[in-house]
Amino acid sequence: MASEQKPDWGTHVEIVSASIGLPIDPAFRQGVVDNLTRIGQIAQGFLSFPLEDDTDPATRFEP
Repeated sequence: MASEQKPDWGTHVEIVSASIGLPIDPAFRQGVVDNLTRIGQIAQGFLSFPLEDDTDPATRFEP
């Protein structure tokens, strides 16, 4: 299995903020990068959950 590359969130913040015209104050930039890193870590748990290719989403939620 090929090793996964970790996202470079700092570069991502620079590119995306420039592309949408959203200036990020340098005082807050590291906080934005830290939050994206945390979000990526949380999402990894969901993305790594095994699902069959033919799994259909539920039409409604029943606890």
